[in-house]
Amino acid sequence: MLRPLRNAQRRISTPFTWRRAIYTAVGSGIAGSVVFIASLPHGTDGLQSTTAAKSTLDGATDRLIEAGRAMAGLLQSLATSIKSGTPALLPKGDFLTMSLAQQAVAWSESPHHAEVLVVLGGRQLIDWLLSTACKDEASPEQGQAEQALFRLLQSGRAASAVLSRPGAVGKLLTIAAKSPDVDAFADALVAALGSTTLPVTASLDEMKLLLEQGKGMSGPRVQELAVTCLADFAEASLVNCGKIAAVLGGPVLADIASVAVHDRHRHQLEAQLTRLMSILAQDCPIRKLLRMEGWLEHLLYFAADAAARKDWVQAAKALDTFSACVKHDAPLHAEMTAVNLLPLLDRLAGESDELLRRSLLTAIAAMAQCGLAGEALPTAVREAWAEKILGWLCEDSCTAMLRFACADTLAALAGDSTDVGLGIARAWLGDLLVHLTRNVKAHHSIRQVTTPTEVTEKVYTDTVAVLPGYARAVATELRAPSERWHQYQEPPTNYFDDAFGGLAYNMPPAVREAYQDESVLGRALKVMCALVANDSAKQDWLRSAGLLQVLHRLTLVAQPQHRDDVSSSEGDVSVGSALGQHLSLSVQRQCARILAILSQQQDALGSFQGSGWQRWLEVSAAVQDCKLASHARRATLNLQSARMVATAEAESFAMPGAAASRSQPRLQGHRLVMRDNVHLFDPGAEHHEVLATEGTATTSPGAPDIDIVFVHGIRGGPFVTWRRVRTPKTLDPRTGSLQVAAPEMRHELCWPTVWLKADVPGARLLSLEYAAPASGWEGESLPLWGTVGQLMDQLTAAGIGERPVVFVCHSMGGILVKEMLVKAMQPGAPGAHQRLRRATRGLAFYATPHHGSWLADVGWNLRFLGASPAASVVHLKRGPQQEEINRAISELHAAGDLEVLSFCESVPLSLVGVLPRMLVVPEETAFPGYGTTATVSADHIDACKPASPGDPAYALLERFIQRIWQAHRRRDADEAVLESSS
Repeated sequence: MLRPLRNAQRRISTPFTWRRAIYTAVGSGIAGSVVFIASLPHGTDGLQSTTAAKSTLDGATDRLIEAGRAMAGLLQSLATSIKSGTPALLPKGDFLTMSLAQQAVAWSESPHHAEVLVVLGGRQLIDWLLSTACKDEASPEQGQAEQALFRLLQSGRAASAVLSRPGAVGKLLTIAAKSPDVDAFADALVAALGSTTLPVTASLDEMKLLLEQGKGMSGPRVQELAVTCLADFAEASLVNCGKIAAVLGGPVLADIASVAVHDRHRHQLEAQLTRLMSILAQDCPIRKLLRMEGWLEHLLYFAADAAARKDWVQAAKALDTFSACVKHDAPLHAEMTAVNLLPLLDRLAGESDELLRRSLLTAIAAMAQCGLAGEALPTAVREAWAEKILGWLCEDSCTAMLRFACADTLAALAGDSTDVGLGIARAWLGDLLVHLTRNVKAHHSIRQVTTPTEVTEKVYTDTVAVLPGYARAVATELRAPSERWHQYQEPPTNYFDDAFGGLAYNMPPAVREAYQDESVLGRALKVMCALVANDSAKQDWLRSAGLLQVLHRLTLVAQPQHRDDVSSSEGDVSVGSALGQHLSLSVQRQCARILAILSQQQDALGSFQGSGWQRWLEVSAAVQDCKLASHARRATLNLQSARMVATAEAESFAMPGAAASRSQPRLQGHRLVMRDNVHLFDPGAEHHEVLATEGTATTSPGAPDIDIVFVHGIRGGPFVTWRRVRTPKTLDPRTGSLQVAAPEMRHELCWPTVWLKADVPGARLLSLEYAAPASGWEGESLPLWGTVGQLMDQLTAAGIGERPVVFVCHSMGGILVKEMLVKAMQPGAPGAHQRLRRATRGLAFYATPHHGSWLADVGWNLRFLGASPAASVVHLKRGPQQEEINRAISELHAAGDLEVLSFCESVPLSLVGVLPRMLVVPEETAFPGYGTTATVSADHIDACKPASPGDPAYALLERFIQRIWQAHRRRDADEAVLESSS
């Protein structure tokens, strides 16, 4: 027997068997105690009290087993500490004479020992302390358990372990209610809750207990704690939110809120109730059980109470919670709205706090979207708030966040398809237009100059190609129908009685016709494009001020007069065709144009996502109208390139540093940006998408080999100049003849799209637009040197300069291109401009006055007799400036850097009825003195309009481009051979 005992001693000496021996000893002691208790007599009545005795025995046994398990953990810790020779881990005290509760108090005296106690005692110890401290009878053991828990709550890790136990929160509140020092225990619990996440799956019983404690029977402090704990549980998981609803907690919260309303000093209770209601309103999966309509009036009182004491944060939270309830189907009743809600909102609207205003706007939007008990918000209320919000929106002090909130609320107020919503939307657009006219000058406000040295580009930064006064007049015209409508109606004698009594006002026919006039909308959008086309700050402001939303309301939302047409074909009507049913082509063009402008910035992507515009842009990019398709395609390309940049940034951010540095850049060159004046002859070409997704400098197989840029002249345009015939007409199917002028500029009318696309398949065909009126009466324009810098920026943003470029120019367009190249040669020119100059391999001129035009001399001198020549015409005058520029281009040609082809007109033309027919640009000025020259049988206007592919005006150009293109391909092939051989 000695050998086995020695072996046993050796086994016990190991840490594992030592712990096992301790557990065995404690377990044996527990079993013996249970047997001893069971053997005791149970009173003098013997068998008569069997049931009561059995119950007592079971309870005593359970408590003894729990205590034994907890003690086993402590004894195990004690043995391990002694065995390891580190008794410093143990708190002070004689453990052999202490009860378990006393030991827990001793262990919890310091935060360090409290954490050790929780780790070593485990969940059995915590459960035992909670159940002991919750006992109804007062005893030393119960007080000691409470004291131990109080200390554990003051230790971070120990507190987390306590709160994570099932039912712990409710038990702790019960303990706090019985504690001699309720406030101290409550403070400890609040601090612990602030640094701990409660369990995501609380029990239904615990939810019921907390709701019962929230009724206030245990005192105000416990009531506040109960609501706080409910909010923490709800914040922890959707499951807990559902359980609160399942035990019918919504009506209980309404009762608690009623108590808080009547006792106006319960600010903490109001705050926690607001927080809990907000979480439940937004996240609860079974909101119907909450009956949130019972919360609404109390939340309004909370907001009013907070506002009375200038607590704008709490007032904003109460309003946000109110809005969340309304948005999630809590019905608003007209009486409460009239008596409580609207007066409160009117009073709060006078405060300047931004957070409060944003919450106020959210409440207005919720009312507008959900209405009053199924009815729309009264017209008078909607219009009054729309005017007030527009005032906030256009204040200089309005921040971007507040502008977004104003825009969302205005969209809700104007959201329905009634005339009221239409009037609000038109007023909204008009106010945006007026705001944009601030701090801008028209081009004509710059004094006339004759040399670029007299003016710097900075002068043109704040100038626009439209009169600010005209823009404000258009804005007034947008608002006019609404103002005319109000002239027909008397204001209600009793605002609330009329507003909520179902009183309706019929719109007079004259006002309705004014609302339906699309020409004003088209002019407004055209003016807006001119105001923001070259100003990124104004573009950002417009997006944040809700232009996408108001434009959506004015266009994509069916107007009243078209509702029947749209609804009758609602089956599978695309967004694009639905828009085309009730808007003119000119309005569609301006819509697409302003969207293309607003899509230029990288951060514009977020504004377009989910806006409803992307689908319409995709549809419009495939239509036959050149301008509409070009504008829409530019917008989609801008958004696509922005999306690729955002994706690349997200991927690089997610990569570790070394991996990110080794990875290949997603974009080659810079991001493709199609700005306002750069148009596409072939919007559907695949290479546009390649440049958008891979970068402007990509050399992948799908990228273009060469860029061909067309530049119009005076009174020209990006497409109209390059038609095959001067006056486009439609074919009458009945007679077979061309009869009516075409309402649109179709792709098949432009010869670059039809012929050059097929003959030079690797070319990207672009057209450059700029303001080029002949006189000041026809519109605003800058002198050429005020234009070339902006145009070069627009071209390089589109990737012009990353591959060979050929410019095809008509009339003054050739002067403009030569100005661009010369400016790019100046010292200090931006690198992108220099690349554009180096990439330019060919210039083709149609009737360009290289040495000036006598007509320009006459027109400029006639200004002293009352004529108004455009500012750009000054650059067509004969003089040293023209010769200096021509000489610089001649040097590039002589150096072999540039091929030049010039076409001369040969047919006289009468520009003005009183003048005889004559050559506008004679041959001596159309020939620059270098390059190849050809004469075409056409006048000045038709010189760039070949009748067929065999026309010399096209055939010579096509061979000219082919020669440059083939030379480039041979050069690339030679470079590839050299690289492979090296």
